[in-house]
Amino acid sequence: MPELHVADKRWSVADGCNLLDALNQAGVSVPYSCRAGSCHACLVRCVQGEPHDLKPEALSRVQREQGWRLACQCQVSADLHIEAFDPQRDGLPAEVAAVDWLSATVLRLRLGAQRPVRY
Repeated sequence: MPELHVADKRWSVADGCNLLDALNQAGVSVPYSCRAGSCHACLVRCVQGEPHDLKPEALSRVQREQGWRLACQCQVSADLHIEAFDPQRDGLPAEVAAVDWLSATVLRLRLGAQRPVRY
């Protein structure tokens, strides 16, 4: 059985299990939304080991080289050391460029990033 390592936590998981499910079931808070690889909410970094990635094209080559994976699209088949996405450490600083109310319940927020963003 493969082992997952996150910070000081370590546990065994079933071979071939979904990485997002394994993390959340163990109490590791990884956000998610679509479970299809579109929203990128479940971004994690594999610092050691390599999961079986069902949708490698969802991330750029650079992101993949840095170890980033979408947990919802990965199966655990070997031991993995994971870091969850931390916006303070891994995020991209931006400034609010504009705030526009489009209706009584819809707000458009425009951000200016310090470098180009691939979305």
